[in-house]
Formats: sequence, C-alpha cells, structure tokens
Amino acid sequence: MAQQGHGHEDTANDSDLNANIASVGIEFSHVNDGSGKTLRNRVSTTGDYAKNSDFDLDGKCREAQAIAGNMNVPQRGGKFFNKDDWFPMEGEPILGYFKRLMFEGHTVIDAFMICACAQVGQIMLNAPASLYRMGMIGGGITVLFFLAVGFWNVYQFMALYMELKRDKIRDGSWWDTDGKHKRIIQIFEVLGHFLGDWAKYLAVVAAVVSLIGVMMTQIIACAADMYSVDPSKNKQTWGLIFGGLMTMIMIWVPYFGNLRMLNLIGLLSVGATSMFIVVDSSFHGMGAKGIKLWPASAQEWFTGAVVWLAILGTHAVIFETLECMEQPKHFKQSFGIAWIWAILVSVPQAYLVNFAYSNIIPTLNTLSAADNALFFIQANSIDDIITQKPATRAKYAAAILMVIHQFIAYAIYGMSLSFIWEKALRVHTKPWYIRVPLRIPLSGFVWFLAMLCPFYGPLNALYASLAAPLLSFVLPSLCMLKRWKSRYDLENSVLKPYKWLRWAPPQLSARLEAINPYYALMLTPWYAINVFMFLFFLGFGGAAIYYSCLTVKQYYVTFGAFAKCYGCLPKAAG
Repeated sequence: MAQQGHGHEDTANDSDLNANIASVGIEFSHVNDGSGKTLRNRVSTTGDYAKNSDFDLDGKCREAQAIAGNMNVPQRGGKFFNKDDWFPMEGEPILGYFKRLMFEGHTVIDAFMICACAQVGQIMLNAPASLYRMGMIGGGITVLFFLAVGFWNVYQFMALYMELKRDKIRDGSWWDTDGKHKRIIQIFEVLGHFLGDWAKYLAVVAAVVSLIGVMMTQIIACAADMYSVDPSKNKQTWGLIFGGLMTMIMIWVPYFGNLRMLNLIGLLSVGATSMFIVVDSSFHGMGAKGIKLWPASAQEWFTGAVVWLAILGTHAVIFETLECMEQPKHFKQSFGIAWIWAILVSVPQAYLVNFAYSNIIPTLNTLSAADNALFFIQANSIDDIITQKPATRAKYAAAILMVIHQFIAYAIYGMSLSFIWEKALRVHTKPWYIRVPLRIPLSGFVWFLAMLCPFYGPLNALYASLAAPLLSFVLPSLCMLKRWKSRYDLENSVLKPYKWLRWAPPQLSARLEAINPYYALMLTPWYAINVFMFLFFLGFGGAAIYYSCLTVKQYYVTFGAFAKCYGCLPKAAG
C-alpha cells in the first residue's frame, strides 16, 4: 500500500498496519492468504467515523501507518531486534554495511542508547554530593518519587507527540513538498501546538538555557577529570582545549540517527566508571561517621533534589529521539531499559560513596562557610567524585572514559541546540554544507560561557532548576488538561492511558457528563495526576531556581569570573 503524500513504499508488517488503531477509530483483524500478503477480513468503525457515510478506509489505514511509523528511515519491521539492522543484507557491499552498522540507527535499541547517554553522564559524578545534601533517607524518598514521575513524564511526551503528529498529518502539514518529513520536532513546538505561541517562546528560552547549561558542564567536567589525571595544566587550560575539540564534534554530527557507535561507546564509558566508583567505595570500607539522614536546610534539599530530577525524572531529547525511530510507538520499550540503566549507574554508587567517604563529605557540603575560599575549593572536589579518588590507574582510566562520554553527550545536546539555532536562522531544511558553518559561533559562545563560569556542581543545579520542572512537568501537564476535554476524547486518543486511569464513578460521571463533559473528566485519576504534577512542580521549580541562584552567587562572589583553577586541590590552588 503506498504511503499517501510520500514517495516510499510501505513494507510494514501486520503489527505495523494494526498500530495505533485508536488514532483512526478503526479496529482491524488480519489474516494471511499464504502468499505473504495481508488481507483485512473484518473492519468495524467507531466514534465519529462510524457516522460518516463517506468513510475512507484505505485513507485511514494509511493515516494509521503514518502516525505509527517514520517513513524517512529504512522500513525493516520495527521489531525490538531485527537482524537486518545489525547484520549484512544479501548483496550489500562491505563498506555500505560498515557505514550502516556504525552510523545508521533507528531501532528500539538505538533509541535506548540515545536516551541512556543523554540521561546519565557527567551529572552522575555529581550524584553523591547531591544525595548527601538531601540526606540518606530524605534522598531515598526523593529518588523514588522522581522515578515514578519520570514514567508519567514519558507518557505525557509520547501522548502529546502522537497527537501532534495526527493533527499535522490530517491537515497536510506533516510532509514537505517532496513528500518527506524533514523538520525535526522539538519540545517547544509540541508545547506551542497545544498551548499557543506564549508557551512556545517560553519553552524555547527554557530549552536553550538548559541545553547551554548542560553543554557548559560537559566542558567543565572534562577539564576537571583531565586535571585529576594531569595537574601540570590548570583547569582553565584544559577547558580551552576541550572546548575547541567539542566544537568540532557539535559541527560535524548532523543527526541523532548517526550516533549509534558513539552512543555504544558512551554507555560502556559510563558503566565502567560507575563500576569503578562502586568497587573503590566498597573496598574503602563502610564508616558510619558523618552519615546524614535528612537535609539540614531547604537550600540543601532543593539544590540536591533538582540534580536528581535531571538524572531520573526528565528526558531532554525525547522528541528528537522519537523523530529518528522507525516505529516511535515502541519508544516506551527504549525508555524502560534506559530507566533501569539510569538507576543502576547512579543510585548504588551515590549511596556507597556517602557511606564510604562519610568522614569527608560533611566538611565539603556545608554552606555555612560561604566566606571561606578553601571550603569552596574542597566543595567542588566532591561535586565531581572522580577528582576525589586516589591517584591509581583505575582512577585515570575512569576519568578518561568519562571524558569520552562527555564528548558524546556534548554532541547529543549540541545537536538539539543546533536544531533550534538553525530554525531561528531559517536554514533547518537547507543542505548540511550551509548549516554546518553556522554552528561554529553557537558552539563558540557555549565555550566562552564555560570559561566565564566554571562552577560545576552549582551549574548542574541551576540549569536543571530553570528547565526541568517547567519543560517536563508544568507545561506538559497544562497541555494534557487543555487537549483532552472529555472522557470521550481520552478514550479516542492516539496513546490511551491505562484503563484504571480513565475510570470514573459511573452514575456521577453520567450526571456530570450531561452538564459538561469536562466535569466528568475531572473525576478520573488521569486528571488528578496531571493537576498534581502542574501544581507541585510549579512550586518546586520556583523554589529550586531561587536556591540554585543563591548558591551560584555564593560561588561567584568567592571566585569571580574566569577562575583559572576553580575546584583545584588546595596545594595546586595557590
């Protein structure tokens, strides 16, 4: 069956044709005639389509396939594992196979690797100090809560993406004039589609601040890690070196689907570094001295919690990842694996470091010594746990592995920022040789800011507080409450929530439905969760921004701008 408005031929299997049936109000039942061709032996229409005498079955089939899949990438079935994605195909040249294996990734596994690399990287090194600020018990409760809301966040993003895609396919704006979908959808476009231009521009500002912040910390973390390996150069010098190298990475990697091998290397780097921290802390021994169970102040809890929200509760490049998948509907599988990965590489090592090094952490995280420059030098050392480890070959290997991952993370976030930049310049659909040179000043600006304000731990908290609550919870929850105006809308959404989330007391629901359908929707757990997310993270985000700005100010007053060796060991600071 030819894809309407598109130059590719569909090769989707039964499950692909049957995908997202709720999105078109059709139920399909398929049989195979023995020759490999799929036949429809039963069709029933529901909802508004059942009332339409001009119902176009073939058109709705094509619409369902377009919503479920991505015709811009090779169609190989969209399964979790397909041998054609990883092994040579019949008659394929060896160089073509090597290029495809290394750089063309559109599968569930590729999406997992992108999410995992973007989710946990250099910020993992800040996890032990952030956990200490919240306390062992207070931090544990916070981590569990963020794990739960992280799943809801993924549901919100996937549901909104699929609704936007259906809207644009129906109004004809999804495909470009040549029948391809070239525009990479990003979070601010999704929010703007449902809430209006004010939300779009607010989200652009928040997304740009967040992306710049996380890219700055990649440069700063590289400088800190390499300084711990070779202190003959100060951190500013290392930052200048790595800022230049990372600029080249950002310029030449054009698309998320080209990151397969880099993502694999990044995952191995983070996994090995996390294992090093776990083993080192375990052999160090467990000491009870200095163990803190609860945060000592609101500032400590908010600045620690917002870092863990960034690790476990938010998903920075989810729409860009969906856009590069063959079957975006399978993203929940990718995220499930990435979610487990994030837990394994961040939570155990954070707790073990706190137990093993409890004798030094309290003196490194107390804000009462705000006027003591030596305190701030020490405090930043624990913000990046690798720099606190003894000088061993294993420590050097872990530091170098993290540098490799930070390059990859810089490329991932740099591409997202580049997409925004190119759309602002209206060159996002132009050939690569026009877009690539225009990325240079953008990366140079990030490089400059990293040298201006090299405060690693406080920056992690600041950029997370400015963007994570707003982009991941406040505005998406508002979108959900505005998009779905009745239980009927919820039942006919592209991505239906679980049945228990759609439940409401039957008699009361029927009475309220007669008055106003939205009143009946307000009875569902789905509605209550979205309202809670909106209100809680609106307050949480405001408080986190205040306390994070206060912390950055304290660090800036102590060190000033362009600190040459911020966070160096005391003997090297002078």
